[in-house]
Amino acid sequence: MSLDLNLENAQKVFDISIVLSKTLELIFEDNNGIVLEIPANTTTFKDWNKLVVYKKDGTIQITGTQDDINEGTLVKI
Repeated sequence: MSLDLNLENAQKVFDISIVLSKTLELIFEDNNGIVLEIPANTTTFKDWNKLVVYKKDGTIQITGTQDDINEGTLVKI
């Protein structure tokens, strides 16, 4: 996947991130989340095996884990 990050595209990526974060805030209850495989085309999370996306104090958080947990597993933090 190739993405030309000119100013207009960067704004679209940012806006989509905000919309998806807001969606997850509405779906998840506090201290609940889901385990994800790290997408191959990302570079930010290279030090982890998996990611845990969860809601805490009303906001979406992302943390990494070295644990061998299946993608899609729902977790309580």
